[in-house]
Amino acid sequence: MTIRRAMNGWRFALTLSALALGAFGCAGDTEPTIDPTVDEATSAARVQVILPEGLEVDEALRADLASLEGSLREMSEMLGIDGSDEPIVVRYRGVGDVVDGDAETPEITFAAETEEDAAEPADERSRWVTVNLSTGHEFEVTFPDEVIDRADARAHAEAMDLGSLDRHGLEVDENPVDPTAIPDVPEGPDGVTHKGWSNGVDTRSLMGTYNVAQTHSAYRRLVSLGVNGGCSGTLVGPKHIVTAAHCIRDFENRAWRGSTAYAGRSGQNAWRASAAYNPNANIAPTWYWVPSGFLSRADGQEDMPYSATPWDIGVMVTHSSRMGDVVGWMGWYWWGSDADFANRTRYNRGYPSCGRENSPGAENDWDTKVCQSRGLYGDSRWCAAGEHSSPDGDGINRRFRFHCDISGGHSGSSLYHYLDGDTLVVTGIVSWEHCKTCSANDDRPNTGVRITKEYSGVISSLRQMFP
Repeated sequence: MTIRRAMNGWRFALTLSALALGAFGCAGDTEPTIDPTVDEATSAARVQVILPEGLEVDEALRADLASLEGSLREMSEMLGIDGSDEPIVVRYRGVGDVVDGDAETPEITFAAETEEDAAEPADERSRWVTVNLSTGHEFEVTFPDEVIDRADARAHAEAMDLGSLDRHGLEVDENPVDPTAIPDVPEGPDGVTHKGWSNGVDTRSLMGTYNVAQTHSAYRRLVSLGVNGGCSGTLVGPKHIVTAAHCIRDFENRAWRGSTAYAGRSGQNAWRASAAYNPNANIAPTWYWVPSGFLSRADGQEDMPYSATPWDIGVMVTHSSRMGDVVGWMGWYWWGSDADFANRTRYNRGYPSCGRENSPGAENDWDTKVCQSRGLYGDSRWCAAGEHSSPDGDGINRRFRFHCDISGGHSGSSLYHYLDGDTLVVTGIVSWEHCKTCSANDDRPNTGVRITKEYSGVISSLRQMFP
């Protein structure tokens, strides 16, 4: 492993043996081995690790570094990354706080929408923060554009992005309703026309049979996060869950939220498979991955800023549990143009938190439905999308708005599509309700994060790093 460490303005390449023998302040009197002959341009590892000057590397950090660097190196070699390519850079951030997300249901508040920030310069690198929940060690991993492109291309060439072998379902089983078939907006009990849902009426219904684990080809791959719920997600690999960044990052307190995941859940005690959150370092840990752009905009804020929504995506890698081997997993897919993205039928099913504003059976829902705790809910209509914004370095808009009815707890759930009518693929992630009481002409009250080429490349990288 090649480690780059800033020392008095110089960078030295140090061997893995130096780290093992007690370099960087570890126990032992052996001096670090500095090999000036190391040719960084032709290093087979293609991964550079940067540690703060004077850092003491203990056994836990050494193990995390070896695991992360080894997985990145193996992926780089699979992708054919050679000495002429820009390396993947791993920068140690320190030990972060990890809280038990099962102890309480997260309730996120969102800041008022503001005008879009000024466009950022294009960056041909993708920066993500990853954390080992058992040790709390955080690292910023910078993926060069070449790595993202090759990982995405390899996943597509090998049909990895099309899901598990049992990925097929039939769109007709969703009984889709055209979203243009919208009833008139009624007046609420207070005489005011409310637009908290896409047309002022909650058209969600309970999916499957309550208190019976989901069997539907799509629903069994959907995930409820937390013992008491509070967020949603989707399996995109045997141990890979895509969700919203704010579901796994307590941004206000700058902490990570460790949560048990339940696949195919329906009610308190019925699910197909689960991956328990366990802080025990002796058990294969869960690692979280979140874009650096989310942390830089949301961390320390009381309310989640609208400017953070384009980066509101995260991936959980549950190394100790392979739920996908039990229930299967969806693929993922991206389109370059807004028109191609919008011109698709897509569906959303999530786990709303009962009692929250706009939840099924809430006070401002003058229907008679009752919210079933930890039940899976979805709109009877497929989700129309539009109003794209926040272009990335490839010119693909990260953010969009959609009209399907949701409420708190749907965060992190996917907007999935039946590719060719039968292959389940994730195309976007629910971020937040754009407005709860919206204007009369606002039929897209919700905000989502789009699967872009960059995000697809990172998911592809994680699938190949951790098969």
